[in-house]
Amino acid sequence: MSINEELMRSLVLDTIEQKNKIGKELIREIGSIQKSLKLVSPYISNIDNLLELSKIENIQVICNAKSNSCNPYLLEELISKNYISIKSRSDIHAKVYLLDKCLFISSSNATPNGLGIGTIEAATKSYNRDDISEVNVWFNNLWNDSETIDVSEYSEDVWAELKSNWDIKVNKNNKEKVSIYDLIITKKIPKNISFMFWSDAQDTIPSKDS
Repeated sequence: MSINEELMRSLVLDTIEQKNKIGKELIREIGSIQKSLKLVSPYISNIDNLLELSKIENIQVICNAKSNSCNPYLLEELISKNYISIKSRSDIHAKVYLLDKCLFISSSNATPNGLGIGTIEAATKSYNRDDISEVNVWFNNLWNDSETIDVSEYSEDVWAELKSNWDIKVNKNNKEKVSIYDLIITKKIPKNISFMFWSDAQDTIPSKDS
């Protein structure tokens, strides 16, 4: 490898003061007329506007759609766009952003927390053609593997369960009450309960005059 090729790699490191360096670098590269993006990230949430994905002609995503940290509402919205394809596999842990002429191998999930101002992340950025070619082959092998499932083929029941799992997580984080529908659809009612009465109405004490 020549010295010039070595210089085509660099580190992108978030700091305590600036936690969105990787996201900013990705946005800059996407804005430089990149036509395709191959994205590997276990968790996906609220990145459409963050990364300005509409500027890219063809996007392929591999995520872990059945993880509670992957937003199914966003996945449904993304696959409705004819330039985005999404597949899922449960053993994904890598975070890779492969553009036409640029590659990021990173710790950052494709989430506002990973690419925004949430957590301190680190990445290697490369313009090296051999790196890009090798990662492209790696991605295509994953994409075409029989265990990598196209999320557009999920049944309505699967989507309902994914959404309910997501809602339970969001409600728990917001300390809101979980609905009986979410508990039933996600099979989270304890096995030792054979009958359960649920009311969303607040308990009231009758007055003496009633």
